[in-house]
Amino acid sequence: MVSIVKIYIDAGHGGQDSGAVGNGLQEKNIVAEIARQMNQILATEYENVQTAMTRMDDTFVSLSERANRANAWGADAFISIHCNSGGGKGFESYRYSGVTDSRTIAFQNTVHDHVMGFYSQHGIVDRGKKSANYAVLRETNMIAVLTENLFMDNVEITKFNDLNFLIGAARAHAEGVAAFFGLKKKPQIVYIYTGGFAGNALAEVHDYLFRTGDGFDCKRGEDGSIIFLIGPFDTSQQNFKDCKNFLDSKGHYNKLLSPEEAADWR
Repeated sequence: MVSIVKIYIDAGHGGQDSGAVGNGLQEKNIVAEIARQMNQILATEYENVQTAMTRMDDTFVSLSERANRANAWGADAFISIHCNSGGGKGFESYRYSGVTDSRTIAFQNTVHDHVMGFYSQHGIVDRGKKSANYAVLRETNMIAVLTENLFMDNVEITKFNDLNFLIGAARAHAEGVAAFFGLKKKPQIVYIYTGGFAGNALAEVHDYLFRTGDGFDCKRGEDGSIIFLIGPFDTSQQNFKDCKNFLDSKGHYNKLLSPEEAADWR
């Protein structure tokens, strides 16, 4: 029987509690969006995982209620997302100061290292792995970590105005959780769109497809050349990598389409 991992995602503050403010931004809004994006990534991209969140919108939930909900749900791990303030800069993470068990420490290490792996690419400094007597860490029954993502009173916080940066931070959190629990990625199904071919290039691609047995559809373009839709492929499988490498190595234009986009093309 496959074991389901249950991850509880806690976006700090909310409602009348804005958290720290600075540079025209509020902590509660930044962490809520990181949490939502993290939840989406785990729920849609990984197998055998369930997620729950303290809040999906701008509502207030007390610290004890956050812990109580995670405990009642039977979470395997709890991750609380915050931004910092107080005249510093960078990223740091916390575990409960009263906890010394190896799983909690390993969980903190894994999440912290993945998040810093992203932030370091953007010049964000590592403030370290710390411990503290925070209520959401003290009152939860499962392994738990709290992350402090940049400082609201430092201009670095404006990096979160870039949605790509924010999603990158959320993805780093999700990948840290996934790495700790050994979660596997769901198969990603795609099609390869490529064309237009004529002459020797058409013969080359046609011969490759018949040799490999990869499925395909084709159409004639307005200029008379041939356009191929090849697939479907599971991106984790070797035949996808071989086909993509073949097209790239020959200099043939190609792009990936989702099953929905492929259906529209047909």
